[in-house]
Amino acid sequence: MERLTEFVSALAGFATLAALFHVTWATLLGIFVGSLPGLTATMGVALLTTLTYTLDRDTAILVLICMYVGAIYGGSRTAILLNIP
Repeated sequence: MERLTEFVSALAGFATLAALFHVTWATLLGIFVGSLPGLTATMGVALLTTLTYTLDRDTAILVLICMYVGAIYGGSRTAILLNIP
């Protein structure tokens, strides 16, 4: 039961307005990067790493994860629509 309360408190920490703002712009940027030919999710994370130096630790990791997931999604959209792997 203690682990569950710790998990819920961690989720509540990510439910702030600033964290949701960072999730939104990082995911949209990831979708944009993923849809561009030649840019991959790994490249997007590598480029975004320098922008996360000013953020706190938890928010920086959250932004990098959202960038990666958004880029994977953006790459799959163009692959499906254009029928190109």
